Amino acid sequence: MRPIQELNDELLTMFRALAKNPSNRSLRQSALAAMEVACHSCTEDIPQARRAKLGAYFTPNELSECVIGARQARAMVSGVVLDPACGTGNLLVRVSEFLPVSDCLRTTLGQWGEQLAGLDVEPLFVEACKLQLGISAILRGATSFSRIPDPRKMFPNIRRGSALKETSLYATADSIVANPPFARRVVPKHTRWGSGLSSVAPLFVDQMVEKCTPSTKMYLILPEVLRTGVRYRRWRSFVSQDCRIEQVEPCGQFAPNVDIDVFFLKLVRRMAQANPQPDWVRAGNTSWMLVNDLFSVSVGPLVDYRSPKEGPYRPFVEAKTTAAWERIHNPPGRRRFRGTIVQPPFVVVRRTSRPSHPFRAVGSIITGEKSVAVENHLIICRPYSGTLRDCRMLLNSLKCEKTNDWINLRSRCRHLSVGLLKRLPMWGHSRGRRPKNAA
Repeated sequence: MRPIQELNDELLTMFRALAKNPSNRSLRQSALAAMEVACHSCTEDIPQARRAKLGAYFTPNELSECVIGARQARAMVSGVVLDPACGTGNLLVRVSEFLPVSDCLRTTLGQWGEQLAGLDVEPLFVEACKLQLGISAILRGATSFSRIPDPRKMFPNIRRGSALKETSLYATADSIVANPPFARRVVPKHTRWGSGLSSVAPLFVDQMVEKCTPSTKMYLILPEVLRTGVRYRRWRSFVSQDCRIEQVEPCGQFAPNVDIDVFFLKLVRRMAQANPQPDWVRAGNTSWMLVNDLFSVSVGPLVDYRSPKEGPYRPFVEAKTTAAWERIHNPPGRRRFRGTIVQPPFVVVRRTSRPSHPFRAVGSIITGEKSVAVENHLIICRPYSGTLRDCRMLLNSLKCEKTNDWINLRSRCRHLSVGLLKRLPMWGHSRGRRPKNAA
């Protein structure tokens, strides 16, 4: 990891050298290498606590190119493009690849400065952003015929500031590109979709939607939990009232060293509100029966560290000791518990689930004569029929590769939800097999 100030010094030296000798192949390769470094978290100058608070992770080139394709970029460059969380400028540099270039470097940077806008709370990031844009202009053919300009003193609309407070630039933008920070904070009072601790990203989107003008296009990289998390259902509803949802695309893990899954969202600000669209996934095949047709689905009621150890001893199952894909007859675990217990047979599914796991929904069958206490890290699926046959059928469906694909399309979050599992198709079992609650 490189200190950002050291990187900025190198970028400035590279810019000046290239301005004097723009055709030098070695210099051009070195400049590209320095810009590649700037795409990663070169935030050594920023204390760890502040980095965590900022959630500062810079957009990798591959993701920038995926989000801002050539056709989209060409549509953007006819107007003003704003990145309200610009960091070191990776998204704006991607946009600049499609801006017109003049023979004169100063003229090119001046014209780009009229079309590119950005904000970041860290001045060193803002400086890196401007330097990268200066190098990008030279690499694309702009040369200097007089005094070499200083890109740090150009780009008047790329400046230090908080996009949650300084909102004047939104009204000037025709397009907005953003990868908001991955930090968390308590949402302000009177937020219409929620309260308490939240990702900062939906607050950024709220500001964009509220302050931008109708027909403004937004190209956003957002944490996957905003697309599928139950907590953000109301937020999705409000966004889809105010904006037309043009594209929703899961992108997978943000970067190898950043364990957060993200998705791409393209919005267009509406002239007037419309009916909400709270679920941003493609509809599945409804010809199959769903888990909810054959099973009652709920979260295990026992919270081991919090539930009092009172009452009779019960058979007890927990995620960490329950063998995957096995039938556990008369679970050996024991614990005192007065709460709700479950009569076998039933299936338990681990709530912890990652997109990289071989199976997104890992299940086990619980059988026996006595009712069982179930830990809250497990989801309980109780067959309405009360039969072991239906439990086995569900386990086989969970193992199916289609289940992984179906869940990954709808949620790349780290935990399965009851609502998601209820809607999971029972592959190979068409509707009409028998009615719900049938014996």
